[in-house]
Amino acid sequence: MKELWILVCFVSTSHGLSCTGLSPPVWPKAYSVRGNISVPMAEVEEPFMAFYDETSGNSRIDYWGGNFKSYQSSAQPFGFLRRVTYFVKESLLYQLCVQRNGTAAESVEPQTVLPDLSMYTCADVNEKDGIQTQKWSYFKTNYISTTKLTMWLSMELISGASVPSPLRFEIKEFDGILGSVTDHYFLIYDLFSSEPPPAHVWKLDSLVTCSNFRNERVKEMSRFNPIREYILNSDDYVNEAWEIHLRMYNKTYHGLEQLIRRQIFKQNRRFVFSRNRRLNEYKLKVNRFADWSQQELDSLRGRKFLPGGNNASVFPEELMYKDIPTHLDWRKRGFDVPVKDQGMCGNGWAFASAGVLEGANFIRTGTSVDMSVQALMDCTWNYGNEGCDGGDDFRTFQWVKHSGGLPASDSYEPYKRDEGYCRLEHTVLYGRIKGYLNVLPNDSTALREALFHNGPISVPVHSSLKSFIFYSSRVYSDPACLSRQEDLDHYALLTGYGSLNGKDYWIVKNSWSSSWGLDGYILIAVDDNLCGVMTNPTYVIT
Repeated sequence: MKELWILVCFVSTSHGLSCTGLSPPVWPKAYSVRGNISVPMAEVEEPFMAFYDETSGNSRIDYWGGNFKSYQSSAQPFGFLRRVTYFVKESLLYQLCVQRNGTAAESVEPQTVLPDLSMYTCADVNEKDGIQTQKWSYFKTNYISTTKLTMWLSMELISGASVPSPLRFEIKEFDGILGSVTDHYFLIYDLFSSEPPPAHVWKLDSLVTCSNFRNERVKEMSRFNPIREYILNSDDYVNEAWEIHLRMYNKTYHGLEQLIRRQIFKQNRRFVFSRNRRLNEYKLKVNRFADWSQQELDSLRGRKFLPGGNNASVFPEELMYKDIPTHLDWRKRGFDVPVKDQGMCGNGWAFASAGVLEGANFIRTGTSVDMSVQALMDCTWNYGNEGCDGGDDFRTFQWVKHSGGLPASDSYEPYKRDEGYCRLEHTVLYGRIKGYLNVLPNDSTALREALFHNGPISVPVHSSLKSFIFYSSRVYSDPACLSRQEDLDHYALLTGYGSLNGKDYWIVKNSWSSSWGLDGYILIAVDDNLCGVMTNPTYVIT
């Protein structure tokens, strides 16, 4: 039989009809459907293509155009789950398949992407251009929350029979204790066929071999079947992931705060897993920021951008186009001051500035001195910096030039994530400087040369994207990371450059602890001045 695809779209309707006598529609036992998962609270917009056949006991859902494929089969004895992902190694694309077998206690069934409407009530019926559309709703209530599930569909006449075709599925959850909407998402369908999918859909590529996965945890199950939580409106998998998160980062919450933090964690986890299903050049992970509020995340950023210059000296043209190495990492040249943790304080400017001074001192003396960030917090107020409320690298360099250097961390008060009184008496100052320079903006060659000849460089970056906050590994390349001066909200330290799978990158040291990113570092793509690394780099003259 020739396969019939129905292009579906959600449109306004007219000619109101009655729900009287209508029974909840029953979906075909086999179908193929294309759609999109939309979760505004998690910043998730994820396309999918699903194949389902109840009779053969198979289903498959492709995410991001097939970059992540999940298979569910009820084959004897207890069924199995498979996930097929892709990864790039040395510019070649590879497939990786992992299989998880069902058990007597937890057998596997094919996964539908259409909700069971048997408990739903007809809320509205309309007709436009001869096509009937229906709206079906169901309210799920417990002692703390109410969830409204709504399905819009059209009734299509196929071979003389009326067949439901999905349009949109919406879930909205209201928490009575918090007094707010805690979850809200959509599945929007745009192409549908009620014909059984062809047999080849269930087969793997001939060169793919699946390895067995033996971890039985619910948390891991969600990685095999991502769409399940959206169809069943079930987040039971979050409970275990949440408990692991609390133990890993030694956190304890109670009462309302526990509920709020868990909801934030749930949405951020969705974002991380959705992005990782995409074939990115970089990977994300659920880190300690996963339960932070937006206000707390904003506290990490403290660049005080003001239009105008910063009175830097002119970049010397004699540095331009000299021979430099193809790869550079100052850590491998002996300069390796440990990554710090600024905490909930907007003083990335202080950590980046201290890093520049440490690097310049290393080049001049051959020794690494861990310089005091706390001294910069306490002593640079008269130059325009404001501690945890923000500052700038050039203001710091102006103070260092005037004061004659910066004390070592072990000879000044320990870092306390807050401002204090300036106490430079009886301290030895390191890193005396003559001034500071701005590297030519948007010039990767000039920046590489300045980095090679002068050591680590302070760079303001755009750091507020979720993809940046949850960065884990590989070359970060989110095109949404901006480069305009006014978008740069955080300071970090440029310490090197390199290339991976043909992609040039900058090595950037952050101050969000060594548990963030690649041991505290991030590799940022050079192309298009991503995140503004080349917008306003500054180093010092010794």
